[in-house]
Amino acid sequence: PGPYVPSTIASALIAADDPDAKILAELAAGETVAAFALESDLTASRQGDTIVIRGEARSVPAATQASVLVLPVNIESGIEWAVLDADSLEILPLRSVDPLRPVAHVRANGVEIGADRLLSGVSQAAGRAIATALLSAEAVGVARWATDTASEYAKIREQFGRPIGQFQAIKHKCAEMIAVTERATAAVWDAARALADAADNDWDERTHYEFAAAVAATLAPAAAQRCAQDCIQVHGGIGFTWEHDTNVYYRRTLGLVAAFGRRSEYPQRVFDTAATTGMRALDIDLDPDTEKLRCEI
Repeated sequence: PGPYVPSTIASALIAADDPDAKILAELAAGETVAAFALESDLTASRQGDTIVIRGEARSVPAATQASVLVLPVNIESGIEWAVLDADSLEILPLRSVDPLRPVAHVRANGVEIGADRLLSGVSQAAGRAIATALLSAEAVGVARWATDTASEYAKIREQFGRPIGQFQAIKHKCAEMIAVTERATAAVWDAARALADAADNDWDERTHYEFAAAVAATLAPAAAQRCAQDCIQVHGGIGFTWEHDTNVYYRRTLGLVAAFGRRSEYPQRVFDTAATTGMRALDIDLDPDTEKLRCEI
């Protein structure tokens, strides 16, 4: 519980712009809590050396607990990430599906900041890749907990005189859970490596960090949701009770899936980045015999 992951993602965005930023020490020590959003309706205009921000960011995780928020704003040059003080914003708490991670709408009514509060060294694509890779890592953690918990329970819960893990339906379900978890885990590791390489090379697009992060965001939340649901099924009636931890993890999964935004965007981003960055030369057409898409690399 607590705003650890949102604060970590906000810290990673700030660090990508300036690894020596003073606020990072406070964030690392837990003295300052930060929050983030992947999308917003915030707009910014320049008035001399001052930037004026107006608009709203909806359903921001941990906004009520944070003193600093890192939010995307639409400015003349495009989308940039801005570091805003919570005291200057209107924060409207909402009822969250995950009680351990509250959300809130955030409004800015003519908030003024200096140009140094913009993370100009982090593009919109780089910021999204960082945030989604870290969200994917949390999703993998949920999937692995659900897989381990379900398999352990299947060994000790007996029905019809033997452990339920000996029944084929439960055995196959647990095997599928570990398969999707391992696949998502590999994708998150690839995204982490690509982001590290990109940071070392001043966010050179040839490191393909956008592709790797999009693959992780395609696989990880789906794995978390499937494994959390299957974990409840393996536990049977007890899995549906509030008293069991399966509910805690399932609710975290629902909040995580929502935090990623529209799920269909990520497979499309995988294809777009593969086809346009020179990483893959794709020849895709319709196979006349099977009427299915055929892809040659």
